[in-house]
Amino acid sequence: VDPNTGRPLFGRIYEVYDVQTKTSRPAVIRPTRLWTSTLKRTIDTARHIPHPVLELRGGGVWHQMLPRVYRNLDEIFAGDYEGMTYKEIERNFGEESILRKKDKLGYRYPRGESYLDLIARLDPLMHELESYVEPLLVVSHQATLRIIYAYLVGLPRADAPKIDIPLHTVIRISWDGWQSFEETRFAFDEHDFQQVSQNDGQQFL
Repeated sequence: VDPNTGRPLFGRIYEVYDVQTKTSRPAVIRPTRLWTSTLKRTIDTARHIPHPVLELRGGGVWHQMLPRVYRNLDEIFAGDYEGMTYKEIERNFGEESILRKKDKLGYRYPRGESYLDLIARLDPLMHELESYVEPLLVVSHQATLRIIYAYLVGLPRADAPKIDIPLHTVIRISWDGWQSFEETRFAFDEHDFQQVSQNDGQQFL
């Protein structure tokens, strides 16, 4: 911590909670970004992430994990079926359900969106993501994360709707911007969420 400002210094050691070992340990702090959708559930998920102000080596400050909220990251809009479950759609609109199963990538909900529409609205964000050198945490929704995941690991877009995105899990992808990537998954359990509450303001790894 800078003795003059009381702010954490970039590159210095900071206490983090490691969800793999379930313990706290020291780690190097570095500037990191945070994106969420405009929907309440992603904003609520990210609300416990602390935002310390870092003193940068070249002067100036960095507001750590300062949320940026994007409409582009919202879930697929189901149009006339918004708010309904898949089972409700299947029960009440059987023909539409069959069409969706036949072409999950191209199927567009009545007055709603398809996966292809979602790809189009995510495209500007992918260009912005590629320009970053800092780590980025994206808090979003199943369909949106499937498309982002497929893009980062180089899967065909036709396979994107089938990708399993588990709940309560952070997927870390270290990407070189071209073809090489490494993936690590951190699954959270009830103990981890209790740890967040008990260590308010503590960084998570």
